[in-house]
Amino acid sequence: DEHINDTVESTYLSYLQAEEKYLESPRYVKNKNYWNEKFMNLPDFFLSKTSHSLEGKRKIFLIEKEKSVALQSFIQKHR
Repeated sequence: DEHINDTVESTYLSYLQAEEKYLESPRYVKNKNYWNEKFMNLPDFFLSKTSHSLEGKRKIFLIEKEKSVALQSFIQKHR
């Protein structure tokens, strides 16, 4: 059971600061190199149109009542 921490004070500004720090880190360079290498040779069909429709399909997930109540409580507190 994962506990939802609803006491964390997070702002968009703190997110931006963390993101800037990440972009200057060795971890970012390592991740960037990994993904650049991973996507260097994409197959030709990758960019081809696979459908004429932009219609989406709904996904439904069932969760336990206890977790649902915790999520609803969190949402109400952070509106």
